[in-house]
Amino acid sequence: MHEVVRAGPLEETARGWGILVDIRKFVRKHDVLLYLFCIFICSYYLSPNERIFKSIFYYLVFPSFLFSITREHVEIIKGSMIFRLSMVWVGYLCVTLIWSDEVALRDLEKYIRGFLWIGVFFSVVIILSQKEGVFPKYLFLSVASVATVTAIFSAYQYYSVHEIIGGRLIGIGPSGKHAIATAIFYGAAMLMTALGLSKLTHSPATRIAYGLAVSVLLLALLLTLSRGPILGAGLAMVFGLVATRRWALLATLAVAGAAIVGLVAFSSMFAGVDIGKLDFIGRGSSYRLEIWSNVLDRIQEAFWFGHGIASDMPKAVMSDGSIYITAHQMYLANHYVGGVPATILLVAVIVVAFQVAIRRARTGGEVVYAALLIFFLVFSATYIDKVVKSANVIWFYVWLPLALLAGQEALMKRQASENVPPESADG
Repeated sequence: MHEVVRAGPLEETARGWGILVDIRKFVRKHDVLLYLFCIFICSYYLSPNERIFKSIFYYLVFPSFLFSITREHVEIIKGSMIFRLSMVWVGYLCVTLIWSDEVALRDLEKYIRGFLWIGVFFSVVIILSQKEGVFPKYLFLSVASVATVTAIFSAYQYYSVHEIIGGRLIGIGPSGKHAIATAIFYGAAMLMTALGLSKLTHSPATRIAYGLAVSVLLLALLLTLSRGPILGAGLAMVFGLVATRRWALLATLAVAGAAIVGLVAFSSMFAGVDIGKLDFIGRGSSYRLEIWSNVLDRIQEAFWFGHGIASDMPKAVMSDGSIYITAHQMYLANHYVGGVPATILLVAVIVVAFQVAIRRARTGGEVVYAALLIFFLVFSATYIDKVVKSANVIWFYVWLPLALLAGQEALMKRQASENVPPESADG
């Protein structure tokens, strides 16, 4: 009989390390992190349960990130000014826990965890952005495909039980919480498709397909009747089309917009339609002016350093008795939480992000990143409260546009150090 020789502790450890090395090689060779991240972003459009997209990030994207990151990546990440300023901003907001009302141990754990996960999210996007041409193509294509299909399905599902006039399209997945969220998701997908994907192809058939996708996403956006996201998407689209000198498409959109306004006016004057009953017009300011006035009053109580991130948003009683506990605007919410330092840091992040976005548009012809930033800055003036959260839809609203720009900033710095010219606008 042959004696079975058991491996000792050192041999077992070496074997375990060998398996990890093999996994690391596989993850890097097959771009596993890229595919999993695209699945994670697309899950925002698909999953009705937030736990699903959170699990995708925590249990799939994060381990792949750990296997993918190198010392060179760490230096690239640290070199991004957008990343550093954003983490200082988030870090300061977490520090405001010290003077928040009724701080519990779970609050400390919650916001520290949020700080760390936001840093990981930035790092993942910055690493993937070094794959110039590959990452944007896969990200934009996957979002465009999934968003277009879910927009059609959402419209069918919603309008099978609701009337078109007076209704506000609500999507599926986390975006289906309300019409504003739906509008943000479809507005972002429309910009990625119109300004991101169209640059990556010269095939007439593919351009037609992208044009149809943009039409579907634009219609879905308009059907939400969410004015902030619609305004933001409109301004971002105009910027992108002017910057790329696509005058024909800009004229087409202008004519379409004029036709819609004309149709509404005609319906009001000659068809007997009371436009005041249309939700887009009839709901007025949706209590926002009253909410903002209340927040401004509360900000004066702690103007310099804010009320702290663990403090509840101000409670406001509307003129009709409705009660809202929200700021309904990122800029006011940010100052309410962190005071003057938080506002200064937010402004610094925006200024640096704009500088990177414009530089990327000028040197590489990439206007989609500036457009997404404009979209975010406009709709957040009517939406969003606290921004420090673990895997959450806030990541899509706030941190994705900034992380994409941080990735482009790091890419341009690496290209400059290696004397590699950026892609031309026709590349």
